[in-house]
Amino acid sequence: MNKVRINSQSKKNVTGVADVEVTGLELFKGNVLTFSTDGNEVYVSAKRQFDQTRSGRLSIRFPASIDSIEHVYNEKSGIYISYNLTEEFPEWTEITPYPGVYGSGTVDLKFNKDRGTFSANFNLNVQNDSSEPELKAVGSFRNVEGLEHQ
Repeated sequence: MNKVRINSQSKKNVTGVADVEVTGLELFKGNVLTFSTDGNEVYVSAKRQFDQTRSGRLSIRFPASIDSIEHVYNEKSGIYISYNLTEEFPEWTEITPYPGVYGSGTVDLKFNKDRGTFSANFNLNVQNDSSEPELKAVGSFRNVEGLEHQ
């Protein structure tokens, strides 16, 4: 089961940017709001507000002990990437998830736990539902700093 953690407030000392171009969707360029670890897993999340009601969130999580190399995007790597589109309506909020499809590409990441820094480039497919086509997603997290320990 996939889980997506959404923090309500940004951390003051976290900096960085992220982008993703998903086939057929609006280009995402956002600011990193969350960069945290519990010592076992690292979670990074960026957000972009497209307009008053629509936003996007790009997230990645991975093991804190991960090697800083290019990884095949599969379950064994322990990496999970998801892009979510959110639209606010007066009566409800609609979230459309586009999780990464395992086995569809690579993630080249650099993580330094001691310095609290992170960057990654990825080229893989995402898919909202198994009945829908896979969409190409090319993106990155850049200059991420300020790792927070939970």
